[in-house]
Amino acid sequence: MKVFISSLISGYTAYRAAVADAVETLGHQVVRAEDFPASPGTPQQACLGAVRESDLIVLLIGELYGYPQASGLSATHEEYLEARERKPVLVFVESGVTREAAQQPFLDEVQAWNTGHFRASFSSPAELTAGVLRGLHDYELATAAGPVDEAEMLARARALLPDGRKPAGVPQLAFAVAGGPHQQILRPVELGQADLHRDIQREALLGEHPILDTAEGTSAAHRGSVLVFEQRSASLSLDQTGSICVVQPARQDTNRYRAEIPALIEEDLAAALARAIRFSGWLLDRLDPLHRLILQPHLGSVASAFVVGSACSGLAASSEA
Repeated sequence: MKVFISSLISGYTAYRAAVADAVETLGHQVVRAEDFPASPGTPQQACLGAVRESDLIVLLIGELYGYPQASGLSATHEEYLEARERKPVLVFVESGVTREAAQQPFLDEVQAWNTGHFRASFSSPAELTAGVLRGLHDYELATAAGPVDEAEMLARARALLPDGRKPAGVPQLAFAVAGGPHQQILRPVELGQADLHRDIQREALLGEHPILDTAEGTSAAHRGSVLVFEQRSASLSLDQTGSICVVQPARQDTNRYRAEIPALIEEDLAAALARAIRFSGWLLDRLDPLHRLILQPHLGSVASAFVVGSACSGLAASSEA
């Protein structure tokens, strides 16, 4: 891989050399501004072009922000913005320093960006070398499983959806997600661990984005290679590949004895779908901390499907993304 080192240069020579040592130890190519040849373009053009041509970015954030460019941002900040939606970024934050006023908002922006950045701290060149070695190794593990087959993932996501045979008057919304490449994330013994069951059930009932109802009893069972948490009107299933299916009531009033065809409220559906997506994100992070499943939507590597249906009306709508 081509690995671009993004940081201040002045005062960071030792740290940048530590990153380069780690990159070259693993057999990758270092890309850094101090090695650029003479060019008719500006330094800004050269650096942002190198970011686009690299495979991975190592970002160092320390005490100083750097000199503002014409954009009002430092060169390092511009490089980060160029990379963050296109390239994996490994972030290393210097500890034990007092950051200048402009640097803290930049750090807050990096930490808030929801792309699953690898983050670690460092306080010496040796500690930074070790951190970069670990981060690159984890990234290699995450991307070594093979290519992603979008059609195969979508087929797996569709297969997770329930068949819709539910009692009349209980409309449901089902959301399924399958990551790629297709591989085993959990061994059978891991799928049966009590601490995993406890963590999942607690988050599903009491977490930030609950998908099960605390007012109902919850049963947990294995069905073949699938772990299922089930309530009367909701369920969660998980298999060894990390594929997930969340089923929730499609409306808040789930009285099964209503005579009329139930109305589905758009806001209720949107809220339930948001809970399912965010809970699934939490669960994937819990199951796959090394990110062996590639999940950036812009790479087309997540296949998901959802369906809303009501048995009493005999109608169903579905969508895939």
